[in-house]
Amino acid sequence: MVLLAASTDPMYITFRYSSVSLALLHSHAAEFISTDKKIGSEEKTDQYAYTYEKGTGEYHSEELIDASDISTFNISPILIAPPSKSNIFLAKDVSLRQAPANHSYACVTPLPMSLSWREGIGSGAKDGAFMRSEYSDLSELDAETLIISANETRTSARFTGRARFQSGYINSSDPEQGFVFIEDEFVGNFSIVRGHKVYPALNKPHMSLTSQGRIDPQDCGILRYIITLVNDGNRPLGPVFVRTSFPSGTSYLDSSIRPFELSSRNANWSIPWLSIGEAVNINLDLRVTARKENYSSSSRAVTVYQAIRSYEIKDKETGNVTVFQTSSDRRLSASNTSKFEADWSACGAGNLSVDFTATPNSKQPKILNYRLTLENQGRENLSANITVNLPPGIDFINSTSRQENISEDIFRWTLDKLDVGKRRSISFMAKGKEEGFYVSNASVIANSRNNCRKIASATIEASQEIGSNLSSDRRKSSSNTTQFEADCGSCAPGNFSVAFSATPNSKQPKILGYRLTLDNLASENVSANITVVLPSGMNFINSTSRQKNISEDMFSWTSIGWMLERRNLSASWLKQKKRVSM
Repeated sequence: MVLLAASTDPMYITFRYSSVSLALLHSHAAEFISTDKKIGSEEKTDQYAYTYEKGTGEYHSEELIDASDISTFNISPILIAPPSKSNIFLAKDVSLRQAPANHSYACVTPLPMSLSWREGIGSGAKDGAFMRSEYSDLSELDAETLIISANETRTSARFTGRARFQSGYINSSDPEQGFVFIEDEFVGNFSIVRGHKVYPALNKPHMSLTSQGRIDPQDCGILRYIITLVNDGNRPLGPVFVRTSFPSGTSYLDSSIRPFELSSRNANWSIPWLSIGEAVNINLDLRVTARKENYSSSSRAVTVYQAIRSYEIKDKETGNVTVFQTSSDRRLSASNTSKFEADWSACGAGNLSVDFTATPNSKQPKILNYRLTLENQGRENLSANITVNLPPGIDFINSTSRQENISEDIFRWTLDKLDVGKRRSISFMAKGKEEGFYVSNASVIANSRNNCRKIASATIEASQEIGSNLSSDRRKSSSNTTQFEADCGSCAPGNFSVAFSATPNSKQPKILGYRLTLDNLASENVSANITVVLPSGMNFINSTSRQKNISEDMFSWTSIGWMLERRNLSASWLKQKKRVSM
């Protein structure tokens, strides 16, 4: 039912709704305004909301009630990000300015009238969350409010006067612990942005799981996912196990939480504890091995909680009532499938795609099958040099293509032809001496076949667990790829050779002897700058040649004028490991 009464000057509006989808727009200047709008009832409906205004002066208000689309609504972007998937229960944009106005009382001469504004909005659910915002003694107000549900509200306001914000939760079936209440009050001139979300959103154990993916704008070779797990039920949970599958065309790069289990296609994480209302984000970075129009990923969270049931047995003879309790384990799960359309318009074509994997042999788990795949995504034909460094404890067996043995654990392959749009791979086998977690490194340098200009370089890691006992404290796998343009002019093929090795000291295995060798294969003298970054856990000791200490873990060497034709140069130094991780 809608009741409306108005005269030439004042405006009185009263609305009562039970179920409605409605848009309201009011705008008046220098008048007395009094409105009262409600949807639902505190006593009769599961959810209710109300809004009102009263005062004299300028008045502008836009309201949407039970709306599924607020795109045309004049509301701040800060309130609608992230967008809600459900209907907006109530949205309001109001602007008030206090000014005097004339008011008539039933054919009596109009009398001057000046009232400060009062404005309010509120919502709630029966035996659930509630919120109220009330403004009074206002000389001006500009406010935007979104009531997404009885549990969630967002407000942005600028006002001069008094404001009171209340929110809480009430459960009449639990009078001792079923009431939570907070209140904030402001007096003066303020500009605020606030929001609240009340938990539990549901009166039962429940989890929500979402996943959002995007292309890294700084590096189009990386997809970044945010996996969000929320305990929106009525009891703490833990441990919770989260499993996410990687979209095709991607491989694992890094994550904000270390996975306790990792394979080439999925990762498993363990969340020890989730309090009521608590949310946990897992930031997952994936390397793009193939550009696609869209990427799909599925995630699933699983936990077990103890359900307690109480029942009464009454003794027929004595009338005494005995309460019994039983408990049982209940399985709780949440799942999510996300698909996002990839927009590559802001990305360059990309020069080189690199993928490096290690897979155990199904019959002999200590035998690892390695495969490194290159794809030319650029605009010119390439050649590529691939160098693989195997970790200690892994012995090279053989390769499907001819390799160059640089040292006991460093091997090099040369691809003379990698045409535009084509993909080429090298495959080799290696054997682990014992169970453990092994990380192998590969570096790739791609040059133009036309003028030997360096087109791209990349470093990548392949990690694999050998053995059935997964360790939760093992070192996580990580890798990094960089692409850059390098112009070496009209240089001839094969001008420069670089080899980099690390060898443990035979008497003190924690002391590593590093050697970097440059070989000038060209017909002219050159100079070189060498910069080395040490990983965490490594301390620099000394060098056979003078170095510049850039930072605690970064050092550089400079050679000017003495890299003569057909000569090689070596720089050696020592580092000590503070800890060893396998």
